[in-house]
Amino acid sequence: MKSFGTFLAKPEIDLVLVTYRDNFQKRASEEHGKFSDRYRELSAIIYLDESDFAAIDATEGKLVKVTNRNTGASIVVIVKKSENGHKGIGFMLNSPWSNRLIEMDVDGMPNFKHMHVKIVRVDGEEVCGISELV
Repeated sequence: MKSFGTFLAKPEIDLVLVTYRDNFQKRASEEHGKFSDRYRELSAIIYLDESDFAAIDATEGKLVKVTNRNTGASIVVIVKKSENGHKGIGFMLNSPWSNRLIEMDVDGMPNFKHMHVKIVRVDGEEVCGISELV
């Protein structure tokens, strides 16, 4: 028999997603390749402000589903607390995971800095593999 909690919706938050570049991730790509576990460990992560982290009842290193509010595109990635977070803003490295969420602006340019996303904690799922994304 399922417990009552299984019927309750998990808390979700809306925030703005910003992408950025990272030298450690770039080096992992060069040394191990983009299909390596090391590259995925450094890339398939979203960093959230402590209050946003708490709002979805997250635990460090657990999984969340990130969905673009405008396109419906979604990914499953690891969630971590940001050391210098800003409430309402999530940060992800430029990678195939964040690129799945990218949408084009009115001029046809990719919008890397201001995507409206929904985030919800997930159980029983795995981080999207890079082969699923490309």
